[in-house]
Amino acid sequence: MARDQLEHAVAELSTFEGPRVTQLLNSALESAITLQKSPKEALDAAQAEADAILAAYR
Repeated sequence: MARDQLEHAVAELSTFEGPRVTQLLNSALESAITLQKSPKEALDAAQAEADAILAAYR
């Protein structure tokens, strides 16, 4: 059964600070869904924070 699902599998987000970046994305989505921010504002802010976190690894 699980073997049949492999054709639909995709790679997971994997970075050194993966959990922190994933939390930023989740928070941005929540802000957009609850209309606290526009989708663009929420995702732009998350991107800026992720860039800052990952700057040392570029």
